[in-house]
Amino acid sequence: MASVVAQGEDLIGGVVRAGWMKNWETVHLVLGADADRTARCFAFGMLGNTLTAIGLPQAREGSQEDRMPSGRTRLSARLPHPAA
Repeated sequence: MASVVAQGEDLIGGVVRAGWMKNWETVHLVLGADADRTARCFAFGMLGNTLTAIGLPQAREGSQEDRMPSGRTRLSARLPHPAA
């Protein structure tokens, strides 16, 4: 956003910030209005986007590293749940 504002596009920056804050507030409320959990959720989301963008392969479905002690398969083999 800083680069957009530096180019004189204040309106775009405001729209982006407003959208981001609405997204933050929605997640924040779902997670019990806990700022640490909300920040952690977004951090894991950004990490997942980064890993995907650089093409890191995902663990194969059903592989040993996908298994939880209960034997169930995790939704994400690479990232722990934000509430963990």
